Amino acid sequence: MKSSTSIIVYIGNGVVKGGLVFHQQGKKPLIISSRKKDLKYYPDRDRAQIETLILGEFENLIKEIKTEDFPKLHNIKCGKPDNALIILSSPWYLSQTNIIKMQEATPFLVTDALVNKATSNIVKGYTGESSNLSVLEQNFLSVTLNGYNIVNPIGKKTKDLDINVFTSYVRNESVKRIEDIVSSNFHLHNIHIHSQSLVSFSGINDIYPDIKDYMVIDVTSELTEILIVKDGVLRDTASYPFGRYSLMQSIAREMTSSEDVAESSIQLYLNGKLEPEIKLKMEASLNIARKEWLDSFSSVLKQITVNGTLPKNLYLFASNDVSTIYKQFIESEEYQQFALTEGKFEVEIIGVASTSQLCDSDKNSNINEDLDVSISIGALFNNKKLFA
Repeated sequence: MKSSTSIIVYIGNGVVKGGLVFHQQGKKPLIISSRKKDLKYYPDRDRAQIETLILGEFENLIKEIKTEDFPKLHNIKCGKPDNALIILSSPWYLSQTNIIKMQEATPFLVTDALVNKATSNIVKGYTGESSNLSVLEQNFLSVTLNGYNIVNPIGKKTKDLDINVFTSYVRNESVKRIEDIVSSNFHLHNIHIHSQSLVSFSGINDIYPDIKDYMVIDVTSELTEILIVKDGVLRDTASYPFGRYSLMQSIAREMTSSEDVAESSIQLYLNGKLEPEIKLKMEASLNIARKEWLDSFSSVLKQITVNGTLPKNLYLFASNDVSTIYKQFIESEEYQQFALTEGKFEVEIIGVASTSQLCDSDKNSNINEDLDVSISIGALFNNKKLFA
């Protein structure tokens, strides 16, 4: 039976999460360890400073996996790590979805050279002469010949070819630094780096294989990331700077408290344990945050055209402490009245429980409290890469 041990890490904008995962062909991936590093927020940081700080936390996390998590492998009789999957969130990568469309009056043969030329033109059109950007991933999300879906068009004749291509780009310096950090701690030949958009899209398809039209909203870091899927194809991605940490900052500002106090006050509020006067201040603060977040949300969605409407199925990636609040934001009546959807949003929070049928965690490692959905979604994605 084929098996593999992986290091899986999610690098966000303000947070790094990762752990070890054991894969066996034909079985669920087993999460052995899980840990998280939050970056303290400073409003005046520029991109270079954020990258330096985040990569510093990434290096610390990798070292902790090596020194603290690696010994746990002996307990479950699996080998040392032989590959790593690094998942990048915005703004670590840029992405676009294109449709390659070829039509001829007479049938033509689809060849590797024909498809490669078309995809290389997409890259040149995006990067121009820049040597600072390179392709992180380029995936065919759907292929149709004469209107019929097909897995592999190469070697077939057609009059009408449509290929939906998802391409993401990353700064060369970022990739090199990430690879150097992993390689200096674990001598791996297989280090794979992918965008959060592609990994989340793959994960939702695994969990809900029958749902073909949906949105994914991720608010686990300093950004909100949006994916829109129609007919089973990833059509659009977008992001804007207001996620979990922005919510905490907004509440702390309005309540004139620290972010730590705001965070604990949210939990007391959700549990109905705030004193009446403080509860009123919390509700006023949440109303201000809701308006700010929804204004940005609406502005971004209006720029995305997907056949005039947006899917009503919405999957929300959010940490436990704010998931209910963001769900309430999206479901608020005043927003639903002007949202361009196929119906009222049906919001489902995606957590570790959502992946429990497809992914296991080591019961002896006491990680269930700390396990993050980003790691379990990454484990599902990596399982397919290893055994496809």
